Amino acid sequence: IIGHSERLDAVAPNPVKPDQFATACYSGRWFVWDARQRQMTLTREIENEQATCIAYAPTGDEIAIGLASGGWKVYNTTHLTYAKQSTPGRPSNRNSATGLPILEEQGIACLKYCPNGLTLALGSYDQLIYLYDVKPELASNEENVSSAQRYRRIGKCVGHSASVIRLDWDRSGKLLQSNSTANEHLYWWGRSGTEQELRDLGLWAEGRKHPPKPGDQLTEPQREYSQWHTWSSILGFPVMGVIPKGMALEKMNVVAVSNGTGGPKEPDHPGRRGQVILGSTDFGDVLAFNYPAVIDGAPFHRYDGHSSFVKNVCWLADDARVVSVGGADRAMLQWAVRWEAAGKGFGYKAPALGTNARAVPPPQGAGPAKLGKDGERTPAATGGAQ
Repeated sequence: IIGHSERLDAVAPNPVKPDQFATACYSGRWFVWDARQRQMTLTREIENEQATCIAYAPTGDEIAIGLASGGWKVYNTTHLTYAKQSTPGRPSNRNSATGLPILEEQGIACLKYCPNGLTLALGSYDQLIYLYDVKPELASNEENVSSAQRYRRIGKCVGHSASVIRLDWDRSGKLLQSNSTANEHLYWWGRSGTEQELRDLGLWAEGRKHPPKPGDQLTEPQREYSQWHTWSSILGFPVMGVIPKGMALEKMNVVAVSNGTGGPKEPDHPGRRGQVILGSTDFGDVLAFNYPAVIDGAPFHRYDGHSSFVKNVCWLADDARVVSVGGADRAMLQWAVRWEAAGKGFGYKAPALGTNARAVPPPQGAGPAKLGKDGERTPAATGGAQ
């Protein structure tokens, strides 16, 4: 049996296949899973490495894996080959006893493709963000998939005073926001453009004389939150209330906002759907908030299951499922979301996996959709058993 044999921090959804997601653990092994069948479909091992983070390209055919050594690799699932491997900064020193890299020196902590797939950003423990130009069109045939021109470094973001641990792109693929372990929240130009292009996107500030360069810090006022493609930052306007009263900020590891593909339609905005924020904590919990959560100590629901800190959580592409990974417990939990309960109260629903998959009626009260672990019954929002 092959599975997560060491600490598990990394999970990422396939953006084009709602039932698929990937994980990576500190044994150097990464996996692709079928959420509906609850089976592994692909696994590879990177020898003498520890895999710390993972991300899909927007096309769903390439997977980027960040490593504790400071390096990273890209695997092409169409041609079943590694398309890129690189170490942007100085490689990490290795532990003299274990021979493994020391993550806190140079390791890659987070990485994400921009929405159009033309840029890859890597956040590092060396306090920098590295930016790579991507040429997806060269991946169409096996001969060019590992071409040196596929991934080319175009800049780096310098300004954080501590390790970069969270990244998000805006919808245009031009801007980045990032968090560090010092609780800094900074904005960057991840990609440049002509003056006219940036004006058309509403990104050209009055008084600017020259187009920005990739890696330049964004000094204009904060962009309106709805323009962000993803939101993992625990800092910022739409997540002001996600830290429960009495909890230290550093105990919240990451948040994930639903994609807006599965929630109930908003009556006043038929093109929009309600969204939910999930947060993963050091106490083994997954917390659910309405989006945005802008009041201090916003109401939330807590979901238990992990026996260790929950290092990461993600929504699958259709918002029908959530996957959380539990760090030292080496476990991933899959949760089903009952969106039809939204507006009527919290509710649970297990997907149709067999005769033992049962739906639990939602209790009374208003709130966002409730989560339930696949195939099992869950406690009610009031804390009683259903």
